[in-house]
Amino acid sequence: MTVTKNPYAWLLSTYRRPYGIGDLSNRDHLEAFIRQKCKNVRYKEGGWMVKQFESPVEIWNRKNRTYLDLADSFKVFNVKYENVLLNTREVIEEMSDTYGLSTKDESFSNVRASTKDDEKDLAFYRQYYGNRKWRRDLSREVVEFVNENVDEGVVQAFGYELIEPSMIERK
Repeated sequence: MTVTKNPYAWLLSTYRRPYGIGDLSNRDHLEAFIRQKCKNVRYKEGGWMVKQFESPVEIWNRKNRTYLDLADSFKVFNVKYENVLLNTREVIEEMSDTYGLSTKDESFSNVRASTKDDEKDLAFYRQYYGNRKWRRDLSREVVEFVNENVDEGVVQAFGYELIEPSMIERK
């Protein structure tokens, strides 16, 4: 199973919490962050593995292209993060059907608390991602950079759309 987040929303999340991206010196503002070279650091059998990338956008491209390419060799269940938030039970049922899994019982209870912020809960995240409220944190400059550098084939494969820069209010 893979989980993909909208590229713009993923960049905002990564800017706020750059897990696994290594030492990022320029986090003063999003416009600088998305342009800086970065490393993807992860542990693989035998030790730490580090890959260099031109920008966080390139990480999103590579990560999600790999998810799509996995389907050539494996039975892969690709799911959008927004669908997990908004339709958790349905996603679990679809994944169970895909892999022929069964549940222990019919009861279902979703986690409602956030592990990142006590002020935020499932309802907050459903609103934030479901209603795309994250868009208000983007500048035209960020949208233009993403649009110029994101892999449009991957964006389309996951059912996302590029944002028209003119739809973003100037800050």
